[in-house]
This record gives sequence, structure tokens and C-alpha cells, in this order.
Amino acid sequence: MNEEEMKEMDNESMNLHKVWHGLCDHLKRYYYTKERLLLWGKVKKLKEGEHTKEKYEACKSKKEIKVLDFKQVKGYDAMSAIRKYVDKHPEIVECHTDDDWHTNSAIFLIPHETDKKYMGTTVLNVPQCSSDNNLFFLYPSDLDNLIKELQKIQARQMEKNAEDYKYLAELEQEMEDERAKHEETDN
Repeated sequence: MNEEEMKEMDNESMNLHKVWHGLCDHLKRYYYTKERLLLWGKVKKLKEGEHTKEKYEACKSKKEIKVLDFKQVKGYDAMSAIRKYVDKHPEIVECHTDDDWHTNSAIFLIPHETDKKYMGTTVLNVPQCSSDNNLFFLYPSDLDNLIKELQKIQARQMEKNAEDYKYLAELEQEMEDERAKHEETDN
């Protein structure tokens, strides 16, 4: 693989996650913790009578950075902050749920895709009152809506990844043919 192909792969990879990283950067303005980076660096160790040895050691950096803290992403203000971002990115889908306190909450479906490729979808649950971001409750209408939106996403990804599905189907057929051939020789 030459350098141009590598750059193209990197660009496509960055574009696949562009919406997600943009949302994370947007949320980092409001919901963050400050942490020091853990850096790995070479440290030369000299022992008497031995050659120089290099050893990797972890050390905390002196500079603190903002790190998005998803535990803080909850409540009406968080939903509003995400909706501001969603207004500019209609590919993100909001589905209504309730949290474990049965207050209005939301699930956001964030696709990782370009015009040509689909990689997956991040599901971000934002409860209104609960401190547990993992729990949500779906009324029948909310469940129907979530299934409908997921089916739309599935249709898009099948269309964008049609070549991959075709290739996998061909591989599966080859494996089935090989299996049948071995069964014939075994009998």
C-alpha cells in the first residue's frame, strides 16, 4: 500500500467518525473532567557493568486536558445541548424514552458513515433524572419508533455496504460448496 492510499484510508476513517467526534467536542464544553495524560516514554537505565537499557515507563503529564465525562451527560440541559448539535446534523436521530424514574428522556442514534461507507451507530442514552445512563424504559409507541429508526439505519448501511455483503455471500457459497464436496468424498 502506497502513501497516497494510506492517506485516503485515514481521511475516510476520519470522515466516518466526523459527526460523533463533533458531538463529543460540542459536549466537552459542558460535561468534562480535567485529567493529566498518561504518557509512555523511554527512560534509559544504566547499571554497573551493563550496557545501556531502554525501558518504557508511564508518567503523568504536567498539562491537564478536558476529557468528556459521559456520567455527567444527563438531564434536560444535556438533551438541549445535544439537540443544538442535532439541528446542524440531521443524520443524528432522536428517539424518546423514559428513564428509570419514568421521566422523559432520549436516545440519540449517531451514525458513523460517509456517502459511500457505513461502519456502525453509536447509541447515546440521556436520562432526565436517573443517575444511571444504562437504564431506559420504552412505551409501546417509543419501541415502535426506535425499531422504525433502526430499520432505516439498517437499510442505509445495507445499501452503502452492498459490495461487502455480496463478497460475504460469495465466500459463504464457496464454503458451502467445499463442505458439500467433502461430504461427497467422505461418503
